[in-house]
Amino acid sequence: MAVTIRVPDGDGTTTDIPTLFPTGGTHASKVDEGVPGNDGTDFVESQANGEVVDFLTLEAMPSDFDTANDFFCRQRLNVSGRVDDTVNVRSLIYESNETSAVGGSQTQAGNTSGWETFAASSATSDSANKATWDTRKIRIQMFRNNSGMPDAITMLSTAVEVEIDYNVAAAATAPYYFRRMMGG
Repeated sequence: MAVTIRVPDGDGTTTDIPTLFPTGGTHASKVDEGVPGNDGTDFVESQANGEVVDFLTLEAMPSDFDTANDFFCRQRLNVSGRVDDTVNVRSLIYESNETSAVGGSQTQAGNTSGWETFAASSATSDSANKATWDTRKIRIQMFRNNSGMPDAITMLSTAVEVEIDYNVAAAATAPYYFRRMMGG
């Protein structure tokens, strides 16, 4: 068995999170640095009421990837200004069609103390192969429901990744040839 951590490498079909900082570039380029130590110098941001989502493609799986055992998502985010509104910021793995959720969810429902890292509380079992994982996408969701006085909520995500525990493919063996020696 082995473990790999994969980050976004491109935008999916849906990229609704409205603000990119700094401006320009792709949505994936704002959250692709990996979670450990990310300093929040670039991010996606929403202050919108309702739900906005980004679907992002993932790096290809390692060449020795055979099948997955389990996986979970991690996200580095910053939520501020929440008083009484409902807020959820989460990441989740989806199939390539962007409609079928697979799992791995991580959710943050309130204010954070600056940039914080959140991970799924448990791994999602999975046995998909390399071809399937190479087409899956990670979904970042930012949701806000104005349930009282309008809160000045800002939801930021600076890094998202998926950690996958996988089985290593058996190494191919070279064919063995032998030649019979004729002697005299």
